[in-house]
Amino acid sequence: MNPLLLLSVFMLFLAPLLRADEPNDQFVRIYNLIQEADALNENGRSDQANQKYLEAELELKTLRKSHPDWNESVVGFRLKYIADKLRPPAPEDPTAPPKRELKSPPDQSAALIELLQEQVRRLTAERELLGAKLKEALTAQPAAVDPRELAGALEKIKSLQKEVEVLKVNLKKAESKPDRPVDPALLEETRQSLADARRTLGEQTEKVARLTLEKEALQKRLQSLASGGEMQLEQLTGEIGALRARIETLEARKTPYSPEELALLRSPESGLVTSADSVSATAESLIAEAARAFSERRYEEAERKFARALRLDRGNLAVLANLAAAQIEQGRLAEAENNLKKALAGAPRDAFSLSLLGLLKIRQKKFDDALNALSQAAQIDPQNAGVFESLGVVLAEKGLRDPAESAFRRAILLAPDNSDAHYNLAVLYAAQQPPALELARWHYQKALEGGHAKDRKFDQMLER
Repeated sequence: MNPLLLLSVFMLFLAPLLRADEPNDQFVRIYNLIQEADALNENGRSDQANQKYLEAELELKTLRKSHPDWNESVVGFRLKYIADKLRPPAPEDPTAPPKRELKSPPDQSAALIELLQEQVRRLTAERELLGAKLKEALTAQPAAVDPRELAGALEKIKSLQKEVEVLKVNLKKAESKPDRPVDPALLEETRQSLADARRTLGEQTEKVARLTLEKEALQKRLQSLASGGEMQLEQLTGEIGALRARIETLEARKTPYSPEELALLRSPESGLVTSADSVSATAESLIAEAARAFSERRYEEAERKFARALRLDRGNLAVLANLAAAQIEQGRLAEAENNLKKALAGAPRDAFSLSLLGLLKIRQKKFDDALNALSQAAQIDPQNAGVFESLGVVLAEKGLRDPAESAFRRAILLAPDNSDAHYNLAVLYAAQQPPALELARWHYQKALEGGHAKDRKFDQMLER
């Protein structure tokens, strides 16, 4: 897969960053003009300061006209502030007490805080969009991308990140200017407001930094996906398939399955069994003898005859799987697993081989692997009671009681005389809290009628 194509997915995530928030940009520029005018005014350069004030006033009016709903209180305050600065000073009354001017750092801080909150909302939306696009990236077929557009997008990211820093610097500069003497009550009120504004500003700045880190982490994940190539995508697709099968198993309200059917050594119409025309009469005879030996629990003999039949018909994957079944019953799990891997390499969706692999993993106490194999087998062959009975065992071992009950019930629905499924369901009902002893006794009796051996300890449990 061409990595350049995958870069277009990355561009999709950066697209929201390319749309600048025009009112915010305008106000930052206007605010900087007012700061410059204040500095000129304090240095006695009132003519140059007035020019800056007039320029800021014109841009504020333009901002109000083009975006009437944007922070009217902030825009109104700034227009009044500039009007006061441009108004000629009134003649001083020598007998009047000196006037005390109180600056409004809280209002300046409020404006900055609103800008930071706007950026927080924007970065939050970007993070959610990037998360959604990351999921789509696993299956999407992206289009080509212009490297110059990518470079521009990265530059815009840097620009957006600098906005917060500019606002923080301007706020710090404004706060550092010494206040003139003020009324003590007003001074205390202003100090309290400024403290609240600073605290809110710190919280918003921290949130912006956290969201920016999350965005960068998502972008790195996308780059990792792009560099992984087709092999990584294929692996992820396989993992998703296994997870979907597990989800279906855990969520389905179905019924269970039993190992007796596996003893019949018949592959359920999976396409593994070769045509009778292609198998010699000797091989057919050996397979029948091996199946009979297996059903009579003469597993060593069954293995020997399956192996001879396989030598006569090396491409018969069903015989290979049956050979693994005989090895499982003898406890030779490593050899059985090796043969099952060969069978599944030739037919990855063969339900019989997958169900045997699930049983093997149960013997190895690898219940997650068993759940993966049996879930796929149940998905491929939903009418196989034995698969669902084994699924119930795995789910019960993992402590998933409700899905285990559903699996056992599905097995009984498919094979009402499945004594193992009845017995396991009886144990499940007796062990639950509070125990359902009547149901447990009923299913235990069904198990005994189906040929299941009596369990003295379980009898004692039911007598409580």
